[in-house]
Amino acid sequence: MKRASDVVEFTRRGAKRVEIITNGYYEPLFGPFGPPPPARYLHDIVFMGTRMENRGRLVTALLLRRRFDVHIYGQRWNRSISYYLRRGNFHGSYSMQGAPGIMRGSKINLGLVSWTNGDEYTGRSIEIPAAGGFLLAQRTAVHQALFREGKRRILFR
Repeated sequence: MKRASDVVEFTRRGAKRVEIITNGYYEPLFGPFGPPPPARYLHDIVFMGTRMENRGRLVTALLLRRRFDVHIYGQRWNRSISYYLRRGNFHGSYSMQGAPGIMRGSKINLGLVSWTNGDEYTGRSIEIPAAGGFLLAQRTAVHQALFREGKRRILFR
């Protein structure tokens, strides 16, 4: 399981043993010394992930109110007004083979968790630093336990 709330829920439902497992990364794919990313993956700011309510609001605010040049890779973003107003910033789904290049090619990789799922980290929380990318992530208890601040990642509230 990924969350403390999962342990509680599965135990309540009769599970005899439940353990929290943190995501990892596949070194040959996400190692920091891979090939240089193609020019199409060179961005100032990127977010990789599915649109969920809290993520959609934050990305919309960054794109439309703050006018940041955030590039988004992932699914269901056509459910957001920012998708239609800044279409050139949305790149659709990404492959696992392309993900490390996007992470290495971006100056800032946003690490947005899904509060509606009760998440405190995502797979990208591990993969971005492993690939040699800079992670700007939401401050959560798990992010604080995983990383020392200021060492290729910064946490925000």
